[in-house]
This record gives sequence, structure tokens and C-alpha cells, in this order.
Amino acid sequence: YEKLLPGDTFVRIHDQHIINLTCIKEYIKGSGGEVILENGTRLIVASRRKDELLSRFEKWLKK
Repeated sequence: YEKLLPGDTFVRIHDQHIINLTCIKEYIKGSGGEVILENGTRLIVASRRKDELLSRFEKWLKK
């Protein structure tokens, strides 16, 4: 199902989680870090997925 989601808006942050970039409220630094979503959900970012998340989020913010 991941391939059906728009790649410019959704990103995999962990083997168990794909998130919508528009729902990120906050990013907390760490080895992988954590994201806090607008609904208050806190999710761990896998360290190997951190760089892609930050890159994609930065590009999304510039839109």
C-alpha cells in the first residue's frame, strides 16, 4: 500500500510507521529522533530513516 500513497507527502519513519508530513507538529532530536503529530501521537524515527525524513520534511516546508 505504501506505493499507492503520494511520495511527496508520506514518508516511512520506521518499519511500522508511515506518516503524512502535513501532520508533523514537532521533531525531537535524537539518534533517530521522534516526531510528535498534530493529534499528540509520539513516534520514534528509525536512525536509518532520519536523514530521509529531515530532507523530505525540509522540501515539503519550502513548497
